[in-house]
Amino acid sequence: MRGGGATLGGKPVRRMLESEEMTDMQSDRNAEGLVRFSISIEPGLLGRFDDLLRRRGYATRSEAIRDSIRRQLAQHRLDSDGRVVGVITALYDETLRRKKDPVVRLSALLHDTQAREICSTHVHLSKDHIIETIVVSGEARSVLALSDKIGAMPHVLYCDVSATVPPVDEGGHKP
Repeated sequence: MRGGGATLGGKPVRRMLESEEMTDMQSDRNAEGLVRFSISIEPGLLGRFDDLLRRRGYATRSEAIRDSIRRQLAQHRLDSDGRVVGVITALYDETLRRKKDPVVRLSALLHDTQAREICSTHVHLSKDHIIETIVVSGEARSVLALSDKIGAMPHVLYCDVSATVPPVDEGGHKP
């Protein structure tokens, strides 16, 4: 349409949609306290998303979108230095470790960091390769710094960190 654009009930359609979207975000809550909203998406992208959901076992798109939002928020928290809980995974060569005794160095790193070690697991994958997983919590910069220091150890073949935002209990306390 030329001129004023599309209208419905005398209101421009675009303005009406923006107004409804804001209303949806503010007050359209169901009995479980969830907010219902709609999105626009290309059919091919939606088809690939639905295939992924089936492979991962999601019952609904809503569950998958909530998980995706949580992952984005956790990643943002890592980028912006909020409190995180993370798992550092390190694969190392046992023959190199024996030569340089990095178990002592790893222990020293864990004691010298501001990230708090919650637990760790040490698994022999083969005669020469070990995987270590370390669950830590703290400010994102401390967790990332610890992961970087572990990854820089000479016997470490691979090191990665996966983090999430810790929940807040109903009393407002962080675990």
